[in-house]
This record gives sequence, C-alpha cells and structure tokens, in this order.
Amino acid sequence: MIRLLEEDDILDVVKLEEETLHTTLGYDMLHSYLDNPFSYIFIYEIDNEIVGYISTMFDDIDCEILNFCVKVKYQNNGIGKELLNYVLSYFYSKNIVSSFLEVRISNLRAIHLYKSFGFKELNIRKHYYSNGEDAIVMQKSFIAYKDVEDSYFDMFVKRERYDDYIKVYNDIQKDKYYHNYYIVNSNSNIDLLLDKPFRNYIVFCSHDYINKLKDFDINHNAIMHINLANIKILRKPTIRVERLSDSNINEAISFVYNDSIQYGEDYAQGNIRSLIDIDYKMHKAKVYLAYIDNKIVGYLHSFKIDNFAKIEDFFVLDDYQKMGVGSSLFSMAINDLKNDNVFDLVVDADMDDTAIQMYKRMGFNYITDYYMYIKR
Repeated sequence: MIRLLEEDDILDVVKLEEETLHTTLGYDMLHSYLDNPFSYIFIYEIDNEIVGYISTMFDDIDCEILNFCVKVKYQNNGIGKELLNYVLSYFYSKNIVSSFLEVRISNLRAIHLYKSFGFKELNIRKHYYSNGEDAIVMQKSFIAYKDVEDSYFDMFVKRERYDDYIKVYNDIQKDKYYHNYYIVNSNSNIDLLLDKPFRNYIVFCSHDYINKLKDFDINHNAIMHINLANIKILRKPTIRVERLSDSNINEAISFVYNDSIQYGEDYAQGNIRSLIDIDYKMHKAKVYLAYIDNKIVGYLHSFKIDNFAKIEDFFVLDDYQKMGVGSSLFSMAINDLKNDNVFDLVVDADMDDTAIQMYKRMGFNYITDYYMYIKR
C-alpha cells in the first residue's frame, strides 16, 4: 500500500533513511513538511511496516524528488519501481510539467532506474555531497494527458470553440459517437446545448448535470497512466500477434467491417477508411491483430507523441476472452513502444468494464475521470 506520510510515521521514516541512506532529513525537518503545502512525502507499507519512501516538493509545475529509498531486505523486488511509478502518476494527475532530481554519480543502479522512467541527464554538480562526490542532475518532461488525447483525436475530428462548450465533430462519420460530441464543464450552461439538434452527439462533462440529462445514457470513464518501466504483462504471451501490413490488410478490413456493420454501412465504411488512411497509409498509429486458428480475434492500436503514447480501440471478441489474447496484444505493443523510446502510456477505461481491473493489475494508476452522456 502506498500513501502520504502522517505524523505517526516520521520516526519510522527517520530510521529507514539512516539504514539505507546513512543520513536523514531528521524528525524536525520531516515534521515541518507536514504543514508545507508544497511538500508531498509518500510511504510504501507492507503489513504496517514502512519499507519504502519518497520525499518531494511540488509547486504545481515542477516536482523535485528529494530522498528516495527502500529498506535493504526489500530491495530488488520491484518496490522502488512501483513507488516511483505511483508518485509520478500522482503528479501527472496534477498536470505536472517536469520532474527533476540529483543522484550520486556512483549510484549506477539508481541512474539506470531513473533513465528507464524517462529521466535524462542535464548537468553535473561538482562536489555536491558532503563527501565531495559529484551529483548528476536529471529531468523528466511530461505531456499532459489532455494533450495526448487531443493529438490522437485530432487525426479524426475538427473542433469549434464557443464560450460555453467545444463542439467536436467528424464530417465523414457523423454518427460515430466518440468522434462527435460536445465538451462542457460544471460552469457551462447546459441548456444552450439541450436546444440544439445533437441527437447523434454525446456530451463529456461532470456529474453535475445528471438531473438535466435524464434522457441520456451515462458512461463513467477513467483516464489511467503508467510508466512503462513498471508495467506488468499479466500472462505469458501465447497468442500469435501481427502488425498491420500489406499481407493482412484485407483480413483486417474484413474484421473491422464485420465488427462495425451492426451500426450501419456508412459507419462500417468509415471505420475502414480510418483504419486504412490513419492507421496504415499515414502511419499515425501502429495496429496489432491477434489470431487464433488463423482468425482475427483481437485488435489494438497505439498512438505515439514524443515519449508518450495512448492505446486505443483495444478489444477481444467475446468468445475469446480470458484466453490471454489481451496480454499477447499488449506485450507486442509495449515492446514496440519501448523500442520507440516511449516511457509513459495512457489509456481510457470504462469504470464498469472488466478492463479497468486488468489495467490496475498491470500497474496503471487512476488520473482523472469524466462522464459521457449519450442520447438514447
């Protein structure tokens, strides 16, 4: 369990620092952090024993990582990765811009860990530590999850901005609900939209409008984040997975068509155009197809922007779920993302879907949520 420091934890953290770092911020300093609005200290507990800890300072823009340690007997089993992953996700939910730290030039294991999370070396601070050892200054930059989402959807949609809302729409696929919607917030005048002919649209907004939108179905979705250094593939990949290519494009088109035709011919043809033009011809995303008995049974594609990525359109046919198809798709996609120097991944998950539990077991952390109101 990972949580924020409380007063009763301070003595245990002092002992942990002395044992692992051979120095400590001290009781008074740690206690003063509790009343400091810029200070965030995270502890990792196992059976009520504090076995890991990270102290940080965050000013709503940058996070400085101060002390970071794991109890000796618990080292080398992933606790450090899990704790760092949690902390970075925590600040990612607060729209962090960058994180930085100093690390001893001799601490090769820590340097390797930070690099695996996307930290880069900035400079050397000579004789930084009390014993005269140099420090490496490292920094990690972030792309806001909203910017990742917008960059992905901007391949498909146009936007019109108004005082109370943003209209998002797709001229080709006018009935595709997640390409045609209004974005509003709790300060928007929802009555302005209720008078508009937007029966093919959904509304993304807070839960404040539930009483005004009684004629709408409601989906509750979460944005989740993980640093790829900490991702856990839940099952050994055993299912054949192929990237979309010239050799299987016709199979993929048939699969997308058969999956989409229940919503009409125009909808199905629009999905095919998206697959061919966006995913395949323009190389804006990588598409992965899972096969059982030479039949496509699962589908996933990833979108990359700098060192961040988004996984979208992940699904497995009902008859082939719980067979390791999802793990096999994720395994290849994650390997490709790592090879492309991607360090952070975001996904969008339905709160009521079983996929969100899978993401949690994989190491994803909750970032934020939103509501979709779908016109019946």
